[in-house]
Amino acid sequence: MTLGLVVIYVLGLLLPTGDSEPPTLVAENGVKAKYADGVLDLRGSRGWLRTQEVFLDFQLAFEFRAMTADADAAVLIRTWVGRDQWPGRGLRIALPTRTDSERPKFLVGLKETVTAVQENPIALRPGDEWQHLRVEGNGKEIRITLNDMFAGVYEVERFGGHVMFENRKGHVQIRNLAMRATEPAMAMSSDVMPVLPPAGSAVKSPEVLHDVKPVYTREAMQRRIEGVVGLEAVVLRDGSVGMVRVTTPFDPALDASAVAALKAWKFSPATRGGVPVPMLVSVEMRFVMKR
Repeated sequence: MTLGLVVIYVLGLLLPTGDSEPPTLVAENGVKAKYADGVLDLRGSRGWLRTQEVFLDFQLAFEFRAMTADADAAVLIRTWVGRDQWPGRGLRIALPTRTDSERPKFLVGLKETVTAVQENPIALRPGDEWQHLRVEGNGKEIRITLNDMFAGVYEVERFGGHVMFENRKGHVQIRNLAMRATEPAMAMSSDVMPVLPPAGSAVKSPEVLHDVKPVYTREAMQRRIEGVVGLEAVVLRDGSVGMVRVTTPFDPALDASAVAALKAWKFSPATRGGVPVPMLVSVEMRFVMKR
């Protein structure tokens, strides 16, 4: 697959983020952000902060508190910075400042479907106390914990991307930001057919029904790097993609982008004697600048 994009971005300023080695944050679009004494201040603006890295499965934790009643802050996960200034897809988790019925929905999809598997009432700490939010992304599942109490689990469509922070109005503070990538399980079932089935085995290989193009990250476009990411994946009996691993790495962020894209592909499943079977497939994703 060939993806052609034009470099059109200017990278924002790097924002220091404390002593616990949280991810590097990039300030963009005139975000009103200030960092001092271990606390990140976000004032109302149309800008945002994003991680420089992209993540597949991850664990994210931080504390926040609303300094004004009208604060409208959120953390965006599994989102990408594309050609336009604001990402077109992703997931928005509203940082709650109240528990009444007018509170924004906790997790919403930006141009993608989100299914609430389970949601619980939230419990905010009183006054201006710090609230603790923990978010885990594991495959298509997003799990949220607020103040050490389970808040909800959601099924989502897409994989991978940046983590971003925004505050549309008011004033919010964030501290103790920590994030790490978690390795997806790589165990492969013993009944998975090989990439090239034995001759005469009456096995039909999978065929692509729907593909998703990988995102050319902003940093990669600025560096004008081009190359190929080699992947291996298991196409499951229902045609969805299970385990994915990188067989030919190229660039860490583009490797993650390629994996995230492939996990959203849809196939007609392999069959053996007319019966669907899981099968290993090989895919190459090419990142090429438009000439």
